[in-house]
Amino acid sequence: MKQQYSIEHNGNKIVFDIPSRLKDITLQELTEYEVKFNTFPKWFREFKGDETTLSQNDKASFIHYSLELFSVYTKKDLTVLKEIANLKSILALWNTLHYAMFYTEPKQIKSFEFKGETFIVPQNVINHLTGETENANLNTWETILALQYEFILNDTDLIKQGGNYNRKLAIVSILCRKKDEILPLQDAECVEFVTNRMKYFSNLDAETVENVMFFFTISLITSKKIGISSTLLRVLKKGKT
Repeated sequence: MKQQYSIEHNGNKIVFDIPSRLKDITLQELTEYEVKFNTFPKWFREFKGDETTLSQNDKASFIHYSLELFSVYTKKDLTVLKEIANLKSILALWNTLHYAMFYTEPKQIKSFEFKGETFIVPQNVINHLTGETENANLNTWETILALQYEFILNDTDLIKQGGNYNRKLAIVSILCRKKDEILPLQDAECVEFVTNRMKYFSNLDAETVENVMFFFTISLITSKKIGISSTLLRVLKKGKT
């Protein structure tokens, strides 16, 4: 749950709704924050809280970058934030926000609830696609699903459009099914299904997304270390043993 804070400015109260955990942040909000964060210098992104390592100019830059990030999330005008006299309170709120964004430990989940419906996270298929050996033996239906997942991940523009936000949203939409729900077998219908599910998941919280991604290594997919041919050969080889 978000906590509401208010700060006085020119006789008025400016209200901020600040999350304390990733569950209260949408994937879209997290992505926007990450995009801005990654534009800042390496020293800021890797700062560990030791002010003695910063020059006076770096301290000034640190305040500016922090306020920019705070503005991205709260949608409050950066000029207004800079005019607020209570800088200590603003930075404290940003620190709470930043901690929620980056310091939540993901965990393995088997399912999650969204809009009153339950979605199952198929661990077996995820492990197979990412090259993990644990639970790698798939039955026939899981093999079909694995091949469908690779088709979507490698052969469509769904993940290329919209940067990291679309990548994560597409992967969650591909992997997570309602009970007995399957992806259509025809290419066009399969793409349409995933596209519609991405729209449905557009406001999914970032914690759920990161939990789903926890055992899913995107780099192994995008670098094509696992292709459809190698997947099929590996499945057929397992079938002979």
